[in-house]
Amino acid sequence: KDIINSVGESLWELESRQAGRRVEVIEPGKIYLKRKAGLEERMRVGRVLTNWSALNDLLTYGFVPGMLSVIAGRPSMGKSALKTNISDYLAEKGYGVIHFAPEQGFDYERDRSDAIRLDMGLRAFSKICDWQEDDPRLDEIMESNKYVDSHWNVFYIPTMGLTMGDAYRVIRSIQRKARIDIVFFDLFSDFLDVGKLGNLHEATVQGLQYVKKIKRELGVHVCLLVQLSRAVEKRRDKHPQLSDLRESGGYEESADLVLLLYREKYYNQEASDALEISIAKQRHGPRGVKAILQFDEETTRIYEGNEDSKEDGLEGFL
Repeated sequence: KDIINSVGESLWELESRQAGRRVEVIEPGKIYLKRKAGLEERMRVGRVLTNWSALNDLLTYGFVPGMLSVIAGRPSMGKSALKTNISDYLAEKGYGVIHFAPEQGFDYERDRSDAIRLDMGLRAFSKICDWQEDDPRLDEIMESNKYVDSHWNVFYIPTMGLTMGDAYRVIRSIQRKARIDIVFFDLFSDFLDVGKLGNLHEATVQGLQYVKKIKRELGVHVCLLVQLSRAVEKRRDKHPQLSDLRESGGYEESADLVLLLYREKYYNQEASDALEISIAKQRHGPRGVKAILQFDEETTRIYEGNEDSKEDGLEGFL
């Protein structure tokens, strides 16, 4: 009997290797220790939250490793701004961050981060060619980036044309020399091989499969920035819904957290520039609830409360 069992185990291991799969089996006698280790790890990591209590109060886990979040909105609604505010805060707290940013590129990613950190208008960076060499703003920007180099564990990948398979290999390579906790893809659609697979549905399914592989095997949180469909523009009420996500079924099934963004000022310039962050999906937590924050359109800083509390939001960055 023992010989038969041994042969069966060997054949299973051989079949697994031939199929390119690594199959984990937790058997009786190991369940207690496996469960104990998992609980201890979750207690050690805790929740990975943002700089805003209004949003933190609604989050169950936040941006913990091993999970997938989606930040979605129409163009210019604040997706990249929200990503930068969150990522800079986490980097300042010591978390390891990777930005895959073919949509924005390295310089624009740093423009936004510097604008937030230095309370400098983002549009000023587009006119930098008109600055004088002795402009004091240049010194501020350079000092800011020296600080990032020496204090933050952050990586930027602006290369265009990468697939999710490429991204997996890049993250794994970076992990050999640095701890990585959260990875941002801005925009996720830039990594989908629609041309090869023939349609968006198949490309999204394949892309999300790679995302699951990344978060589980590499132990990082993956945050996807996704653009909502134009369907929202056809409704009288422009507040986004989960169904406005292209291929929403795939995201709804795969994501642990889906945040939908809305700014009334995007449609009405007379409105206050509040940013509504709606939780459309959250595993083991409330959904259909929203946090209302303030959005400084000039610097893209996001903060809580009124203008009097705007400076308080700098504490996590300076």
